[in-house]
Amino acid sequence: MFSDIGPFELLVVALVALAVLSVPTLVARRRRVQRLRLLVVVNVIGAFTGLF
Repeated sequence: MFSDIGPFELLVVALVALAVLSVPTLVARRRRVQRLRLLVVVNVIGAFTGLF
């Protein structure tokens, strides 16, 4: 399934994934959440572990 993905397609998928994973951080920043740094840390950890 993924054997014929080229470098450009991989880059596009990575950028889309990054955009999707940054949505909670952007929403929290817009709402002026007090513990924004904690939320960013949880998002980053979740992104690298695949939990999100």
